[in-house]
Amino acid sequence: MAADQNPILMVTAQDLREFAISVAEEVRRQIPTPVPAGGICDDDGNENDTSCNRILTARETIDLLKISLPTLWRWGKKGYLVPIQVGDGIVNQRRYRYADVMRIINKGKK
Repeated sequence: MAADQNPILMVTAQDLREFAISVAEEVRRQIPTPVPAGGICDDDGNENDTSCNRILTARETIDLLKISLPTLWRWGKKGYLVPIQVGDGIVNQRRYRYADVMRIINKGKK
């Protein structure tokens, strides 16, 4: 085949599906495991405690704070709970620091 020719690749829908699943699994392996509700942080969500250096999904954050998704987005816009953008630029996801979530929870208890 000459250097100026482009090969034609045939890819099935099943091939694309398997590729997407493998990419998603690789991304999941690279994201730290979130701390479950009632985790190991001290009452202030002290970041010096290494267990607090975890991140949570939007769903886990909503469940811990007992708020709605629109409220979570609004808090992000206002800077009250700033999300971390995780992704490769093509697929981005919002994650939240466990320590930040614990500070909000404990602020409401005082």
